[in-house]
Amino acid sequence: MTVKEKENEQLLDEKFRKDAEKVKKDVTLMVGDSVSRVSQEFDKLANTTKETVVSAAETVKREVGNGLSQYNEKARDVAEKVPGDIAKKATEYPWVAISIALTVGFLLGSFIKPGRKYVNQA
Repeated sequence: MTVKEKENEQLLDEKFRKDAEKVKKDVTLMVGDSVSRVSQEFDKLANTTKETVVSAAETVKREVGNGLSQYNEKARDVAEKVPGDIAKKATEYPWVAISIALTVGFLLGSFIKPGRKYVNQA
């Protein structure tokens, strides 16, 4: 090999190294940009999902509140029609009213479904 060929080979090797470094730097930059874009899209998606869930929760809360208000009005109307001023007593002693309602519910349940087998009677 001549001196000129060696110089050309060295220049070519140096150019390959520089090109490889440039390609490596460009690929690293491109991957970094892609990751950044994907991260931004995930953030947008997460924010949109969060807003949708919050909106749905607010709607459910509002609808349940409306339903409970209607139920309370109907229950108040029924309680006012019952003789003996039950509405006033129920508001004064809510836990007594709840206990009585549970007891009546259990009694009705046992009369309606008497065919149930209990654990002890198996």
